[in-house]
Amino acid sequence: MYRKAQSGIIFFLLIAFFFGLISAGCAERKLSELEQVVQKYNRLLPIAFESGNIKDLTGIVTETENHRIEGFIQYQAEQGKSIRAKLEKIDFLESGKEKGKDKAGRGKGYVKTREWWLYKYESKKGAPANPMKIYYEVRYDLVKGPKGWVIDKLNITKSEVPLTNKFNGRYISFAYPENLVSVDPEKAGFRKGDALEFETFAAPGQKEPGLVIVVKDNKEGLKPDYKRLGEEIKSDYVQLYPGTKVTNATVVKIEGKEWLKIEMEYTPPGRANGKEPAAAKKGSVKKTQYVRFDRSRIYWLTFALIDEASHAGGQDAALIEQIMKTVVLK
Repeated sequence: MYRKAQSGIIFFLLIAFFFGLISAGCAERKLSELEQVVQKYNRLLPIAFESGNIKDLTGIVTETENHRIEGFIQYQAEQGKSIRAKLEKIDFLESGKEKGKDKAGRGKGYVKTREWWLYKYESKKGAPANPMKIYYEVRYDLVKGPKGWVIDKLNITKSEVPLTNKFNGRYISFAYPENLVSVDPEKAGFRKGDALEFETFAAPGQKEPGLVIVVKDNKEGLKPDYKRLGEEIKSDYVQLYPGTKVTNATVVKIEGKEWLKIEMEYTPPGRANGKEPAAAKKGSVKKTQYVRFDRSRIYWLTFALIDEASHAGGQDAALIEQIMKTVVLK
């Protein structure tokens, strides 16, 4: 009985991932030396994303940051897409030089910002794409190289996307970004089967759904041990879906309700066995699934690439948490 419920849980999945942040803007006051570096970085990064050329960033980022940007540009090329970003506003909150040196003996500094962005992904095939607004709070870590200050890494400490749309189904409701649209599950490659409710959502022009909602009847009234179920799923997903690796399975509480949160990575077989270029092998897919049993129903919410702009902004995980906090089970 327990295994039967588990096999149902393992049935529904989807796919994709990377991180990139683009920033540009100006401030009324005179910017500090460190802030000027961040400003220049933010001005050149959108150009690099559109052109696919990162040479202009040489001298203002470390090798670590250079590799991250290069990887994202390669991912764009593989997908046949480009990103356009417009910074509507940026506030430089704080900047300063820190005491001590890093492991390489370089001086350390930081810059903190608030940023309001408008992202738009465009397909080279002409597929439509709606803009997506994102708010960030960012910390940039800089180091002092031989020729001056350069950006070593950045950390998005907070991000928010306006959840302007509302899905109000028979068994579940939640809010989601305006750039997502409902897609027929069968057209997306799913079979509805005996699901009470089955909904898929994707950004226009996006091949894979970014959000899949499934509600089934818990006919046997099962209430499994989520921790035990998570451990079993770690092995079962690998067997049922080659290339899938469960990286984490934890019990979380959202608005007072317990869910099993499953985090996964998927690497297409061709990338795992070396049949694709080295750049493609880096493109493993990350996805997150939430599962909950109650007395009468079982709920699955599976998130993959919610929107490519959200990945470009590096805040996909935060967006998932935003949506989950709006979920109401009926």
